[in-house]
Amino acid sequence: DIDTTEFTLIEDDAAKAFEGLDDSLNLPGLLELSDAAAESLSKITGGITLSGITKLSDSALDSLANLAGEILDLSGLTELSDAGAESLSKYSGEIVLLKVTELSETAAESLSKHDGYLNLRGLTKLSDNAAKNLSKHKGTLLLKGDIKELVEKFA
Repeated sequence: DIDTTEFTLIEDDAAKAFEGLDDSLNLPGLLELSDAAAESLSKITGGITLSGITKLSDSALDSLANLAGEILDLSGLTELSDAGAESLSKYSGEIVLLKVTELSETAAESLSKHDGYLNLRGLTKLSDNAAKNLSKHKGTLLLKGDIKELVEKFA
């Protein structure tokens, strides 16, 4: 694994240097990521940790969903749009979204199509319809507390 915990920013050209990397990339200190950098980082073959980033564009999420690695750790992300959820649903590995506190019905429906490991332990607000949608998730779904009970009610 390449550990670059001290980096808070990655220039587009620097991200390009990681294209084709056959290893995991740990960038927990990054605070932002451009669309171009996300496109470059999506071309590594290992997992990627971007746990310091709180916001990503839909375009960046769409690129990262093409990652070939086993884990996409976006545990710092605080919001997930419907389009972003649709993109992430296509990712085949583990998705970690620990700080996303709520999902729309549409986002929940999209994420239910993801068939891998999905960690949404940060969810604190979910409508009944969103919970019903999320209950259709076929892989491992990690939730906690009241949200877990609500989703299980529809399973």
